[in-house]
Amino acid sequence: MHTKHLRTRAEKVLYPMAVAFSVLVWGGLVAAMVYPFVASAPTPPAPCVYFDEEIQGYDYMPMSEATFYGYTSYCLDASAVPADTYQNIMQDLQKDFNTVTARFGMAAGPAIVILYALLFFFFIWMATAVSMAFIRLNGVRLSKSQYPAFYEIYEKTAHELGLKKVPSAYIIHAAGDLNAFAIKIAQKRMIVIFAELIENLVEGGKLDELHAVAAHELTHIRLKHVNYYFFLMPFYLFPILGKMLSRAREYSADRGAALMCKNKKSVEQALLKLVTGKMVAKEINVDEYLKQPDEEAGFFTWLANIISTHPPVPLRIARVRDMKNEGHEEVHSEAA
Repeated sequence: MHTKHLRTRAEKVLYPMAVAFSVLVWGGLVAAMVYPFVASAPTPPAPCVYFDEEIQGYDYMPMSEATFYGYTSYCLDASAVPADTYQNIMQDLQKDFNTVTARFGMAAGPAIVILYALLFFFFIWMATAVSMAFIRLNGVRLSKSQYPAFYEIYEKTAHELGLKKVPSAYIIHAAGDLNAFAIKIAQKRMIVIFAELIENLVEGGKLDELHAVAAHELTHIRLKHVNYYFFLMPFYLFPILGKMLSRAREYSADRGAALMCKNKKSVEQALLKLVTGKMVAKEINVDEYLKQPDEEAGFFTWLANIISTHPPVPLRIARVRDMKNEGHEEVHSEAA
């Protein structure tokens, strides 16, 4: 499936902004680091030139040093210093500004920022890689012989989304957490589904809601949401814009789930069970639940929304329902 059918309008706007902003930040840092080595040495600031009685001649010090020690009263005006002497002093200063050491000093600031960013990314990457290795060693990897009924659906969905290689998927117990996520470590893309979520979504042999979760996570991979995280880090560091992009991507993944399942009811129920569990979801009046964000409107609920990486579930369900207004006649409201 072409990605233009999957991305929401918000993501189509925010993602190019994220790329452009990140290019400016990283490009600016690299340019600031390289510039001192390719540009002409800057003109040094005028020094404090004074007459030294001990050597019976003119000497100088940086104006900042003279100001710090209170020697500015001894500084002579340039016109009071012999022209050839002043010129020699300025040439000496220019040589100091043109040394390799001085150029490295000017490049040190942006270089340190890049170094710390690389170290930060490396340690986060290592911690994540070890965590994923634990899951790969202990979780059950879906295959034709491991949960084959679900794997058949999972594999078919991956191919329908246009993924040439089916990402590995693992099921693991997570101490009651109802969640699933997609991730990429090095060149390995994988999806993790917590066993508790499966237990809440599957009743008998019906896998529609589990299919919705798998399609949601596979859409993240299809749209490359798990790629380029380090490169886009400058944008993500903005507490509002980065979170806006993250929420827009969740809406896109929900969209992909509805398009792949061709069943909005399954997506709706899967989202509902993420917050209520299986038993409570059966008693929920969904129409009433969708009104809740408006009824709970206030400063703190607004703040909680804008700093969150995921939109409120009622809004996600409402977006899935509204897909019928966007010309997706293949997406049904009720289970087939």
